[in-house]
Amino acid sequence: MKLPDPVFSPENRPAVIPVLSALVLPGQLPAAVVQALDAKANEKAAFMAMAEVFESSLRPEIERLTAELVQRSLLQAWALRSRLGPDGASQNEIHPF
Repeated sequence: MKLPDPVFSPENRPAVIPVLSALVLPGQLPAAVVQALDAKANEKAAFMAMAEVFESSLRPEIERLTAELVQRSLLQAWALRSRLGPDGASQNEIHPF
């Protein structure tokens, strides 16, 4: 039976938090603690593996959106450049020769 992880609020938090003052060698850990740490490590590895799955499944959409963003940015830049002359002046201004 797995007990839920304790949730500490200001009302039920411990007054003193224990701190390890000596080096604990792996052979000194109880088997239950080793199993709990291994389970937590496996859970973390599985959780982090989801990132790879999400990344690979989203890659085509991310690439499409990036290409669309670049194209829109270039179109906006071209539209702005078309309204302005090479010297930055508006094409509608009359320049004396």
